[in-house]
Amino acid sequence: MGMVTSVIRRKSRVQIDLDGRFYINLRMKDFEKFPVQEGDVLDEQAFEDRLSAAQYEEAYEDALTLLDYSQRTAAELRRKLLDKGYAPPAADAVVQRLTEIRLIDDATYAQRIVESIARKPVGVYAAKRKLRAKGFDEDDADDALEQLDYALASCAVEQAVARHAGTISETYTMMGPTLVQ
Repeated sequence: MGMVTSVIRRKSRVQIDLDGRFYINLRMKDFEKFPVQEGDVLDEQAFEDRLSAAQYEEAYEDALTLLDYSQRTAAELRRKLLDKGYAPPAADAVVQRLTEIRLIDDATYAQRIVESIARKPVGVYAAKRKLRAKGFDEDDADDALEQLDYALASCAVEQAVARHAGTISETYTMMGPTLVQ
């Protein structure tokens, strides 16, 4: 339980603070369904449960729309739903449901990204950085990166060397033949 210390209305959002700290951002239409005022005592769990139940269907539809535009990781989709003003339990429930019916599959998505990366001259570390930036967890990233073995990485290096042959030839000759395998 916490006391509502401020209700800040913005264009289409309402920020609610409990006990002087940020609690939640709501869409205006959700705030109108579940209004609170400064000084109200709020049971956070009960409020989130009611809010989540009311938001679930619309959050699900928004998630499907987001997936129509582009495949996303579970973390990306959750963040997008939260940015749209859905309560964390609603976003979590939608992501869980989409994962259960395999519309979100982080492992498969990571493998697709690695396959795409493998066609370009990049190394394992650059690929891993790209996967982490997309929100993949460490295990999914590592599993997908097993495809990028030494042969692919060395092929990427060869392509990069061929592309920049004129610029690195002086550096190579100064360093000696120790770089040749």
